[in-house]
Amino acid sequence: MQILLTVSLPFFALIFCGYAAGRFRALSEPSIIGLNSFVFWFALPTLLFFKMAETPILGEFDWGVIGAYSGGGVVSFAIAAVLGRVLFASRLAENGLQGMAAAFPNVGYLGLPLVIAVFGDRATLPAVMVIVFDHLIHLPLTTLLIELDSGKGAPLGKVFLKVASGLAKNPLIVATVAGAACSISGLSLPLPVKAFGGLLGSAAA
Repeated sequence: MQILLTVSLPFFALIFCGYAAGRFRALSEPSIIGLNSFVFWFALPTLLFFKMAETPILGEFDWGVIGAYSGGGVVSFAIAAVLGRVLFASRLAENGLQGMAAAFPNVGYLGLPLVIAVFGDRATLPAVMVIVFDHLIHLPLTTLLIELDSGKGAPLGKVFLKVASGLAKNPLIVATVAGAACSISGLSLPLPVKAFGGLLGSAAA
């Protein structure tokens, strides 16, 4: 109950503030798009980079966590896609989106700040790895089904190359890889840089 009151309620209060801002038109639609872009391209990647850079990675990660989480995600994706196909006679592209909706949670925008607030920095590595593997697994699966449904007949090699190119440009993936490299290298970030990261990263929530 204490965690609910001190951690969860403030996060959901933020969500309510966002709803109220949209409902009463305190923020215009273009400004909401700009705010979302700011979080996606600046605040959240900064949070991911600095949390990864400050987390000891080698020898401290249990890959069974990812196996259990991602395995459940793949099963959820498959069940939703198959049920969509059987019950609604949906096209492959729709099946991909149905699977994506079932298996791709909001672990970045909401989940990561909430998990860190509840469990502390020790939860950073598994939480960030969950985000990375969600992108690496579900985005390619969804894109593959959409491409197969498009009827263009693109070779699978081109489809996977397109997906890989998109992932390589994803700021969340790039920030995570860069932060992991910084952690493994043992590089110590200067205090002003850490202060900057703390200010910008805290805006992600």
